[in-house]
Amino acid sequence: MASSSQTQSIPTFVLGSSESTGDASTTVYNDLIRHCMRSGKGEEAELLLRNMRNFGTAPDVISFNLVFNHYAGTGDVKSAISLLDAMIEQRIYPNDVTYATLCKLLAFKGRIAEIEEIMGALRKHHVRLN
Repeated sequence: MASSSQTQSIPTFVLGSSESTGDASTTVYNDLIRHCMRSGKGEEAELLLRNMRNFGTAPDVISFNLVFNHYAGTGDVKSAISLLDAMIEQRIYPNDVTYATLCKLLAFKGRIAEIEEIMGALRKHHVRLN
């Protein structure tokens, strides 16, 4: 969970305030998450993702995939799996980009058996990958 110093590093107009109307669109949040990622601020990107619903904006698969890229870049399998679980729990279903990113991360870590499990499940559910 983010510390108050992390929260303070993101401008109030982005996260909202007690008077927030929650009118920021998903596209705006995705752009902000993307900017954080490009600036090397993965923790801030994750904080934005986790706070979107609190301020009236629902994340989409792109929102999650942007943060997945952060975990892939840092080699953080545990957080990536946790994010995948959170994504599905929120009824936002992973797409081919999500699975490809996860499989690349697992391959980098030498976790080939888990990739084979994922690929088997995708075939079973007739999910086509590019």
